Amino acid sequence: MSYCRFSSGDVYLYPSIYGGIECCGCSLAEKVNSIFTKGLPEDDPRIKFFGLEPDTPCEKCNGKGCDKCMMCGNLNFTSRNDAIKHLDKHVRAGHKVPQHAFDFLRKEIENFGDTEGLEIPDEPVSPLLDVTTGERIPLEELNNE
Repeated sequence: MSYCRFSSGDVYLYPSIYGGIECCGCSLAEKVNSIFTKGLPEDDPRIKFFGLEPDTPCEKCNGKGCDKCMMCGNLNFTSRNDAIKHLDKHVRAGHKVPQHAFDFLRKEIENFGDTEGLEIPDEPVSPLLDVTTGERIPLEELNNE
């Protein structure tokens, strides 16, 4: 479940499988290497998770940075209040952020607290929280549906 998507505004915000809340392709973030691994630390979880080879450069620019391999980076927040503050920055920058994103985050704070369920896991986990318990739904359960 995402809090908001590009289809409803200028922000894509969701619970990350790596823990925390992710602002994906954030226009307020630095541009980063998008799909190639040259320059990423060897322990970057994306390398293992996506089965990538470490230190693989873009064939167009050889890792120097070009329109093919550079995009707005993701920002990760370890609390719902920090995510709300970040959404406020988007609004101040003139970006469209749907009200329901704020409402969902505030409702989660009311139901689960500011950080419950956002811990960084040892392995990737489901981004979905059980609405009654606030616990993450195991990936195995999602894959069986």
